Amino acid sequence: MNAISPITADTNTIWNEVQRAANQWRGNTIHRFAQTEQAISETLIALSNVEERGKAIRLPHLTGQRFQILSEALATDGPFAEEGTAVREMLSVAFRLHEDLRPFLCHGVGRIALDRHDRWLLVLDMIVFQNSKAESGRRVIDERETQPLLIDLNKSRQKLASALQKLRSKLQP
Repeated sequence: MNAISPITADTNTIWNEVQRAANQWRGNTIHRFAQTEQAISETLIALSNVEERGKAIRLPHLTGQRFQILSEALATDGPFAEEGTAVREMLSVAFRLHEDLRPFLCHGVGRIALDRHDRWLLVLDMIVFQNSKAESGRRVIDERETQPLLIDLNKSRQKLASALQKLRSKLQP
């Protein structure tokens, strides 16, 4: 009971490196989404501060609603249609290609597995409520797809953030 037992460091360095790499990728990807959400929020604030037309702009809590409100404000029949021409397509197409990934990264319970070549797989499980019914969802991300996905996401984010910055600049008095 009182025997002295040595405490040894975990020698499974492959597993430690895999965990670090998968979690680092997940964090970096979430950060890209957060940067985009920040740009969307800043743009909604700028739109809401425009006299008369800005009164129609709500500032909701949920991110998905923010994207929707911005899309509606910049739509061809929206109050900021003229200013939103350059942003409209990017907002509706480019960045939304990855929006199904965001909830899994942010809210999914993750497990990491290794294939026989020591490449990691990130398995993300999540429960979603649709029409008052629970549905289980799973997203599996292979290490080989992570860098191209992050690069593509970052390009989309940079283009959209730049276009939104230009839009906000146009609205400055």
